[in-house]
Amino acid sequence: AGLDAANGVYIADGGFSDGAPSFQRNSTAEGVLFRYRMPNWRVSYWYISRLISHKSSNDWYRVMSNDDKPPQVGWEVVRSDTAVPTPAPVVLPWPRTVE
Repeated sequence: AGLDAANGVYIADGGFSDGAPSFQRNSTAEGVLFRYRMPNWRVSYWYISRLISHKSSNDWYRVMSNDDKPPQVGWEVVRSDTAVPTPAPVVLPWPRTVE
């Protein structure tokens, strides 16, 4: 992503948002990946944000999706009037080996 604070590996944190797992960036206290739906919306959005909040001022990037896993493409800057730079991220699944 264009914003360095959004880049990194996100690990499932055991929490849920809008019925989908949420993820925490593993290299800092800031950086979450979560799904959210406003009460009057029919569709959910996945967000990459500073923290899980209903305030859009914390949001960096989003993509419309009702999927239970974050989409890989289609991400966009939440608001064009912010200092959040493009390009929007590409979200890739991270392979994990269970021993």
